[in-house]
Amino acid sequence: MYYSFRDILGKRADVNIVVGQRGNGKSYGLGRIVLDTYKRNKSRFVYLRRWADDIRGYRAEQLFDPLYKYIQELFGDGYTVGYYHKKYYLIDSDNKKVDCIGYALSLSEASHTKSVVYSNVKIIWFDEFIQMSGEPALRDEQLKYENTLSSIIRDKTDVVIFLLGNTVSKFSPYFVKYGIDINKVKQGTIVTQELPTDDDKIKLRVALEYCAYNEEIGKKTSKYTTSRMISTGQWEIPLTDDIPSVKGEIIKDKLLFTVKVPDLKDDVIIGCFLRSSKWFTIEQEPQTKLYYNKAHRRQFLIFRSVDKISNYYHLSDEKSLNYHTYNDIDYLLNDIKEDTNIDVEKEIFMGRVFCDNMFTADHFYHAWTTYGKIGLRNML
Repeated sequence: MYYSFRDILGKRADVNIVVGQRGNGKSYGLGRIVLDTYKRNKSRFVYLRRWADDIRGYRAEQLFDPLYKYIQELFGDGYTVGYYHKKYYLIDSDNKKVDCIGYALSLSEASHTKSVVYSNVKIIWFDEFIQMSGEPALRDEQLKYENTLSSIIRDKTDVVIFLLGNTVSKFSPYFVKYGIDINKVKQGTIVTQELPTDDDKIKLRVALEYCAYNEEIGKKTSKYTTSRMISTGQWEIPLTDDIPSVKGEIIKDKLLFTVKVPDLKDDVIIGCFLRSSKWFTIEQEPQTKLYYNKAHRRQFLIFRSVDKISNYYHLSDEKSLNYHTYNDIDYLLNDIKEDTNIDVEKEIFMGRVFCDNMFTADHFYHAWTTYGKIGLRNML
């Protein structure tokens, strides 16, 4: 019934990325793998999360709760896995610690892990690597990720990395980091590739599996939710039909920038609009009991197809020296932030963005990853 790591493990990759619908058994399956590996050769694992709160208290303690019966099958009646001071221990039937089987780390505390030795680690388990909508961004996350890997791996050559995530957002820097164009990965398939390293003789092998839709789980969850990610495993991209509205609100759309989608036969232009919404409610002042009009405001981004390019900010793969034309998305977003105080990247990662349809969302994501790899000087 649940997801199996059998196929992706067959790719013998150094980095294994698994994405799919929530509740399909990704964490359960990897939990079995780390237990089996420890049972076989006493090697340990690192459980990695983005935030320190995710490895504290109950959030970390319950990681192996679903595997209670399996732990007893492997190690004997009465055995459990306990969590103490950021370490996972095998606990015997007398409630005594038998051995440390794993460690827990967070990227937000990466600076505290540099001098710690993580002995005999063979598996790194990065859970929930795709950022949830509304989740705050971790500053310098990619640098913290690299430093954490360096602290764990050091001079080892046999460590295997697993990144598990739900299909909540395509806008993950880890897809870009590992050279994955998630738009080209179909549900139910695995893609692999080899990336160069500092040593010309060594390649980093990466595999990504977009889990097949589990109909049995989907039917159970669809009774309680309309989320595409939870019920079907499709990417959760808010559409304009989902935009909240209030009766009598005043709406203004301002074009922020346009994007020419690369690698298409026909020219497709995506426009990013800032939607400002304002409305009033009648409120009563508690002290004076007088009524007054209270103003409410909110803003979010909307992506939709357009016919004309922006006169101020336009992203294109065409070689141009016009001051308003960009070939690198980072330059464009930085200029927009400096001129308008709008952090487009933050709005996207916080989930305050809507698209007119799934095609627009896919086109923009493709442009985002493509222009992020193009150096400005290479285009001029």
